Amino acid sequence: MALTAQESVDTFDLDDREAIVAGDWHGNLAWVGRAIPAAARTGVRTLLHLGDFGFWPGGSADLLATVDHCVAKSWERTVTSGIERVLVTPGNHEDWASLDSLFAAHPGRAVRVSESVWVLPRGFRFAAGGRSFLSFGGAASIDYAYRVALRSWWPSEMPSLDDIRTAVVGGATDVLLTHDAGLSVTPQIAAVLTGPSQWVASERQYSGMGRTLIDYVLTATNPLLQLHGHHHLRDTGVFEREGMPPLRVEALGMDGQDGNVTLLNLDDLSVTDLEVSR
Repeated sequence: MALTAQESVDTFDLDDREAIVAGDWHGNLAWVGRAIPAAARTGVRTLLHLGDFGFWPGGSADLLATVDHCVAKSWERTVTSGIERVLVTPGNHEDWASLDSLFAAHPGRAVRVSESVWVLPRGFRFAAGGRSFLSFGGAASIDYAYRVALRSWWPSEMPSLDDIRTAVVGGATDVLLTHDAGLSVTPQIAAVLTGPSQWVASERQYSGMGRTLIDYVLTATNPLLQLHGHHHLRDTGVFEREGMPPLRVEALGMDGQDGNVTLLNLDDLSVTDLEVSR
């Protein structure tokens, strides 16, 4: 199913004091059915997803229906309010042909593709709880050589220079939402990237190029916090910067792992892992 626009906006200005942030779901419907209820128990209204959500040729309809069902069920709780919106920063393993068409028809705007799910173009900015956010999706698929172009891999998964220009023109941001890391890599992920690898040099180079492009955005916008997925590891890193506050990077796990769903406090930008039943 191609994604269909139901509504588009040029920004959000949310009065939330907290938000849920989730890493890769890969269209895992069973996990979605547990992760969203876990998120809803906090009373938070906004879920920020960091990509590899599961937009895929032939599979998006079931995913969106499941997310919408779980979001609707969250409003049946009498103790807390339910989730109102799911804002997705796309990953690399997404149907970028469909996403590209959607964003071309609604340039610079977040697009609602179901009752609750919105997709965010690269460079999209919004506010929540008095904090500024910048979304910059996409990443390099290190396994591209084993995929079929325009069927299971899309070159536009990689940000373009125009995407970078769009993202940085607005200046600094408090929070940067990406799918992959930049060059400020948390310790566990750094150990994987520099350790023994099954991937050949050209594949590692392609992967590294994606992180370099993201780092251009990070360096130009000086966030206090970067949140990303992609590496399927839950980890934290703090990086000192001359003349400015340190950068904190939170890497989130994937579906089925601890550290996939987290609670972001918008007052102090602290991040707390939530337990998802298995």
